[in-house]
Amino acid sequence: MVSFEEEASGGQIAEGTVALRIKGPDGTETGPVQLMDMAGQFGADVSMADKGNYELTVGSRLQDGKTRQFVFSYEVE
Repeated sequence: MVSFEEEASGGQIAEGTVALRIKGPDGTETGPVQLMDMAGQFGADVSMADKGNYELTVGSRLQDGKTRQFVFSYEVE
């Protein structure tokens, strides 16, 4: 699940298109996984079964029409 907030007001942004790509510990990368609207947040079921570091790239086009990309990592121990 991911959620977005408007910086000025702190209000939740609930409209737009969001997708996720996952790069696994072995270097393979998934195609984009479309995240669904879930009560004002965006989410999907994904599997990160192998131990190691994953790189997650979230791309979004929210209600203001701007595209944004966020990259972070998660380690499965």
